[in-house]
This record gives sequence, C-alpha cells and structure tokens, in this order.
Amino acid sequence: MYNDKRVKISKTRALRAANPYFQYRNCKIDPKNKRKMTDHSKITAPEWGSMTDLEKRRFKQASVKEALDKEAAFGGNGLTKKSFEQFGDIAFVIECPIIQNKEDYLFNKYTRNTDFKLK
Repeated sequence: MYNDKRVKISKTRALRAANPYFQYRNCKIDPKNKRKMTDHSKITAPEWGSMTDLEKRRFKQASVKEALDKEAAFGGNGLTKKSFEQFGDIAFVIECPIIQNKEDYLFNKYTRNTDFKLK
C-alpha cells in the first residue's frame, strides 16, 4: 500500500562552529596527504602551543565569524541581531535588539504608568 521506509530528518539545528584550533588545523592540512585527523592533530598541536596570542587571533576571529554566520543562517534567537565587524587586528560582535512591532512598543512604553486613578 505505502512505503514504510524511514526517512532521515534533516537537522534543523545549526552545527557548532569550529574552535580556533580546528580552524588552524584545517589551514595546515595538505589535501593530498591522506592521514587520519588524529595524526594531523599530533603534528599541529605543538605548533599551536608555541604560537603567540597575536598569531592565534586570526583563527579566533575566524571562529567567531563562523559561529555568527551559522547562527544567522538558522534565524538566531529572534530577539537580537548580531553582526561581526573587524577593523585591522580588532574585532567586535555587535548585538542589537529587534523591535517586533514599533507602534505597540511605543504605546506600551509611553502608557505604562498612566493607568492609575486619582481620588
């Protein structure tokens, strides 16, 4: 009558962004070299540990940008809008509230304390 095959449900949740070390490891991996990821990690971990914070900053900022892009792709939390701004070596995450309905917001803001009676 009908097909009873189980259909895989696609993920509706965003996958986590790669942390800064994984960003670094992916930069260093040679696509022609077919090693396991654990072997790549054994090679790149000492290099990562010897890097200064200024050298790691590039990968930390890439990780934050990827996390914000993935959050934006899945709609975020609906209450705030986040953006990633970078000026030279300095990066900012700007988070602004989203006002759902401006007319209702203004009405509630200015009539909040006017519902009292004088005797």
